[in-house]
Amino acid sequence: MNWTEEHELLMLRELILLQPWLHKKGTSERGDDWEKLAVSLNAIPYPQFRVTQRSVRDHYSTMEKRRRKKVREEDRASGIAPEEDKELDQLLDETIELFDESDKITDQTKQKQEEEAKKAEEMRKRSLETFKDSAKRNADEHQGARPKKGRSELVVQALWLT
Repeated sequence: MNWTEEHELLMLRELILLQPWLHKKGTSERGDDWEKLAVSLNAIPYPQFRVTQRSVRDHYSTMEKRRRKKVREEDRASGIAPEEDKELDQLLDETIELFDESDKITDQTKQKQEEEAKKAEEMRKRSLETFKDSAKRNADEHQGARPKKGRSELVVQALWLT
């Protein structure tokens, strides 16, 4: 199928309606949304679509890469005024931003879960160690710390220096 600007515009409008970014990347729910998008596009009489879930997803990723490259080149170029964005570019920017925010949130939650798992593992390890191991670990932790000087030692040192 040859994708025209009209095809891409309709695809992005439908994509915004279905909101696949609400589901985690790689889940069956997000895949179902892409499938629904393909079915709804195939049902449109004009312009005619003949697409599958994969072809829609692949074409979106191609559009995304192309847009990111164009924006990067415009940012690097000096002394030129970039063209005013079309509706297609605005919709594409919006969907890219929504997918990026969703992915960032899932990455943050995944990172928090990993940290919590590490803390839980450390707690389990500490609860199973013997008294001797606990004393040894505490000695190692306090070995690097310098003992605090008492106030009386500071006064004696101050008098000694004068």
